[in-house]
Amino acid sequence: MSRLNGMGPDEEGSMTGRGMGNCSPDNKGKINDEILGICTGLAVALIIGVTKIVAIWMKEKRLKSTIK
Repeated sequence: MSRLNGMGPDEEGSMTGRGMGNCSPDNKGKINDEILGICTGLAVALIIGVTKIVAIWMKEKRLKSTIK
């Protein structure tokens, strides 16, 4: 769309569809690869964080069992 305002190329009507296309102001400048990359990065960070928490928990559990 010409002005990315959802009114169409001739400024005559409302935006059709679900607003998922490149004409939507929410999607301006983003491409699918960028969005996929962001989601992948967040998933990897979450997995690394959970792994570290579990490792710390297991280490503490072993230390407590050797103290008793």
